[in-house]
Order: sequence, then C-alpha cells, then structure tokens
Amino acid sequence: MRRGRREAPQLTVLWWNQIPSRVLARDGKHRHARSLSGRFQAAIARAATGGGQAGSQHYAEGWHQAHRACSSDLVAEVDTAVADLEARFDDDALGYLIRSTRASRRDRPSCTNDHQREGSHG
Repeated sequence: MRRGRREAPQLTVLWWNQIPSRVLARDGKHRHARSLSGRFQAAIARAATGGGQAGSQHYAEGWHQAHRACSSDLVAEVDTAVADLEARFDDDALGYLIRSTRASRRDRPSCTNDHQREGSHG
C-alpha cells in the first residue's frame, strides 16, 4: 500500500483529434481541472458533426490524452496550460482544424460503407 506517499504531479491535456478540450493536474491526493473556453467545445462539435463523426465510434476514438510532469502547484500549472492553449489556438487556428478534420473524415470511407462493401463480395 502506498499510504503517505504522494505520486509525482502530472499535467494532462485531453484532446479530440488536434483540438484541446480540458486540462487537469493531479498528484495522487489532489486534483485540479479546467475546461477550455466554449469556443473549443464548439470547434470539436463542428469538426465532429461536419465530418460525420458525432455519436460514432470514430468520434470516441478521436479522444486522447497527453501527459507531462508538472510542479506541485496544481492550480498554477492548470491555469498556465489553459492560458497557453487559449493563446496558441486562436479562432483562425481552430477554424483551420475544423476544416481539415472535416475534409479528412469525408475522404475516409465510413465503417458502415466498409462493412457493406465487404459483405457484398460474397
């Protein structure tokens, strides 16, 4: 048992494809989290629905996390990471990611179409 021992602090960014969504930091005992502003959630929704992903397995598979070590000041770490992401992903950058995600999804055959094609060969 690890009683009395704290885990090393870790910062995690939750992403949908290339669009960040949420930042959290934890040290085993404490946790602090913040979602990015609504424009990020709207960008994810627009990219997913425009590419036919909303509610699909591809949508669920688009979520991933990136982890890195951080200091024990969890609140400051999360606030700094959120401010950095908000600054790096301005409206133009989010617009580009929405368009490129939609285009790449349209170019890729859907799972349903793949299954129907495979079934029609027999």
